[in-house]
Amino acid sequence: MQIETVETFIVGNPWKNWIFLVLRTDDGIEGVGEATVPFVARAVEAAIHDLKRFYVGRDPADIEAIWQTIARIGRMGPIHMAVLAGLEMACLDIRGQVEGKPVCALLGQKPVERVPLYANGWYQGPREPSSFAERARDVVARGYRALKFDPFGSAYRNIPPAELDRAVEIVAAVRDAVGEGADVCIEGHWRFTPEQAVEVARRLEPFRPLWFEEPVPSKEIEQLAWVRERVAVPLATGEHLLDALEFRRLLDAGACDYIQPDLLHVGGFRRTLEIAQMAAERGVRVAPHQAEGPVASVANVHLASVLPGFCIQEMFDEFAVPWRHDLLDRPVEICDGCALVPTRPGLGVTFNREAARRHPFDPAAGLPLFEDGWETRGLGRAGNGQ
Repeated sequence: MQIETVETFIVGNPWKNWIFLVLRTDDGIEGVGEATVPFVARAVEAAIHDLKRFYVGRDPADIEAIWQTIARIGRMGPIHMAVLAGLEMACLDIRGQVEGKPVCALLGQKPVERVPLYANGWYQGPREPSSFAERARDVVARGYRALKFDPFGSAYRNIPPAELDRAVEIVAAVRDAVGEGADVCIEGHWRFTPEQAVEVARRLEPFRPLWFEEPVPSKEIEQLAWVRERVAVPLATGEHLLDALEFRRLLDAGACDYIQPDLLHVGGFRRTLEIAQMAAERGVRVAPHQAEGPVASVANVHLASVLPGFCIQEMFDEFAVPWRHDLLDRPVEICDGCALVPTRPGLGVTFNREAARRHPFDPAAGLPLFEDGWETRGLGRAGNGQ
């Protein structure tokens, strides 16, 4: 069997442009993957095609050899890593179909049947405590027992006292709305200086968050370790790290309580498994980051079902654009705050090309996290979101 062709699709929505690829073999079997990187969709699409000579004509079962061939051509940045992840995803989808097994069964461990989720993307509205509380109640009414949110508005590096007070009021309102039966995770989006991060973390302590995420930039490992020594709130980070070496440095520094590798950022399933094993050996829990499209969501459910040290999986699917599920015949199935692990061969989905073409590249897509009003996620823009 050989990979014969590759098709790419950029699907635009207000949050970001998703990038999908479909590999087709000479036997007519198709595998789908995702390679989304925010703000550079056309560059990723170009890279998928520029690298064709390294995988077209190859056996999809040789994905590790393909991975290593591409990795050897130069330093791997986020675009290369996403392309490699998307190729691995599609190749495993093909292999699973050939062998009659779901992708999770190809990853070396017996998968669980359900994966616990935390909701993200649910707070689309004004930055007011009442708005956050109302939407948080809807989240737990859907069955979720954990949810994440960023209450800090447009703050960058430092947050004015009045804005910090408002952020704390929002956290208090959410905690009151969800009660003690649900975990709250506070997203920092690498906003703060170390000194400010300590102040913020101490203000969050009364609300018992599961974690405070990325209070400082994730690559500033020494700063993160400095913060962790001074606060009681658990810290989480890792979504922007690109390889096992960066995660090893993070873990060796004792800089966090949870790591958050992103399947697309670290180059795929195998690398995420290696990173998770490294964390599990050090007693650090794994909560994978996933803020991309529906194919990546399905892939993450497969991965989470066998991941060492797994704690909880991020999920946007029920709170993103309403047409998101048109892209797949069988998107992630969510029940009582958990994802049901697919049992069909491969990823277990078929990609809908026509639905993808109805939402072309959007040059204005993306969340400018440090601008006022980003929490609305552009859902009111004409032609998008509804």
